Amino acid sequence: MPLIHSENEAGKATLSLPDDLDLPVAASLVESLRAAFSEYSDIVVIAATVERASTAAVQALVAATAHADRSGQRFAIAAPSDVLTDMCADLGLSGWLKEWSLK
Repeated sequence: MPLIHSENEAGKATLSLPDDLDLPVAASLVESLRAAFSEYSDIVVIAATVERASTAAVQALVAATAHADRSGQRFAIAAPSDVLTDMCADLGLSGWLKEWSLK
């Protein structure tokens, strides 16, 4: 299940996360992020509708930010839902989410 939703402009990809970001979706998320990083220099993940999130999916997002940091690519999480925000807080990642969220 690819999550790449649309290309806004040359060099930029937008990925829309599903409502249920559970463990089975984490593998698709990793694949979609890899594909986006291989083709685009600017990736935005829209997380507004996430109603359930697994630790594995959050780990995939954390890995994406580390990759973006190392490769010099741009990465951001747009409109993280309350559920995703709470999940990150439970995992001690509130600061990480704030750093990588669109301002």
